[in-house]
Amino acid sequence: MATSVSFGGTCQFTINGTLYSLSGSVKVKVGGVTRTPAIGPSGPTGNWTEKWIEPEVDVEVFDDPTQSVTLLQAVTGATVQVQGRNGKTYMLYNAFVTDALEPDVVAGKFSLKLSGSSCVELVA
Repeated sequence: MATSVSFGGTCQFTINGTLYSLSGSVKVKVGGVTRTPAIGPSGPTGNWTEKWIEPEVDVEVFDDPTQSVTLLQAVTGATVQVQGRNGKTYMLYNAFVTDALEPDVVAGKFSLKLSGSSCVELVA
C-alpha cells in the first residue's frame, strides 16, 4: 500500500523557542564544503579545490506587534529550528542575525537571515 508523503507546505520557525509567524519563503543552507574542479592547461585534472560554506537560514516573517525587531536584530548565540511539514527539522546552532532588519510597515513583514556555527538535519 502506498504511503502519502508531504514534500512542502506548512512550516514552523523558532529562535530560542520563540515561534515566529512566517509570511513567505523559508530557505535553509546546511553549509559544509563545496568543491570546484581543478582545470589545468591540458584540461580536467581529476582534482578539485574545497571551500567552506557557512550554514544559513533565510526567512520572511510577519512583524508581530508583540515581538521586538530591535531585540531580534541583536540575537547572537541562538538555537534556530525550522520544522517542515515533510517531517524534517533543521537546527542551526550558535546563530546570529547577519543583515540589518528592515520592516516593511505597509506589508507588515520583514526578511531575516541568520548564520551559525553548524546546521544539523534531522530526518523523519
